[in-house]
Amino acid sequence: MPARPGYCFSCERFIGPSDHCPYCDTPAAGLLSLRILRFLALGTAILGLVLLAIFRHRLAIPTVPLADLQPAMHGARIRTTGLLSAPPRHGRSRSGQPWLRLTIEENGQSVRLVAQGKTAEAIQTALRSEESSPPSVPVHVVGRLQWRAGESPVLFVQKETDVIVGPHP
Repeated sequence: MPARPGYCFSCERFIGPSDHCPYCDTPAAGLLSLRILRFLALGTAILGLVLLAIFRHRLAIPTVPLADLQPAMHGARIRTTGLLSAPPRHGRSRSGQPWLRLTIEENGQSVRLVAQGKTAEAIQTALRSEESSPPSVPVHVVGRLQWRAGESPVLFVQKETDVIVGPHP
């Protein structure tokens, strides 16, 4: 009797895509194509993840004017520019980590910037070294945009190099 795919050739029970028969523990014959298919699927998935990780860092961060921000951009990493519209607020969290909150404005649209840790300390140092008064200080920032209901958008700054206080070089 010819062997049927998916059946054990020894006990003739259906075993599906298994490599061994669960009933008689005989190695399955004729399932080489399924084994190859599994390895190809795994290889394709891993290759896709590697390519995604490589190209993620090569994408240019879009420059978005504050007036063009919209809720559909929630979670996006953007670059924007504005003028410091209020004195910065800063302090330390319960765990002792420093934090900083700024508000920048451009053409009537405002965005809050939030930074924590070494990033907050670096921005505070840059603000102290800037000689002009707070409302006229330009701020160039890259951050992750968050929208909250009924509030102005928030940009979370993650690296010290993502904020330039003063004229852009």
